[in-house]
Amino acid sequence: MKASFFRNGGSLMKEHVIRGRVSKVNNTFVVSIPAEARESLRLEIGDELEAAYDQEAGTIEYKKSRKPRSLPEGVRPDTEEAMNQVMSRYNHALRNLKDR
Repeated sequence: MKASFFRNGGSLMKEHVIRGRVSKVNNTFVVSIPAEARESLRLEIGDELEAAYDQEAGTIEYKKSRKPRSLPEGVRPDTEEAMNQVMSRYNHALRNLKDR
């Protein structure tokens, strides 16, 4: 795997090269991100990533989304957190119900 270069404020900076693994969870492909990269980028469960891919070069570049997520009108942050906990806890059961 080659090192990739990103534009950062007009200058090029070399990024660390990491190796992840593609796996499948139910009907979704998942890319693992090694602990070193997660910690360095301060990634947390629920953070959004943006991906750019170049089909000809066979590359995918991910970056942490910088735009703040806004909640739908009338939804409090604690309600969103409770829903995320339920979705995480019962994810497998909910996916099975969806696929019936």
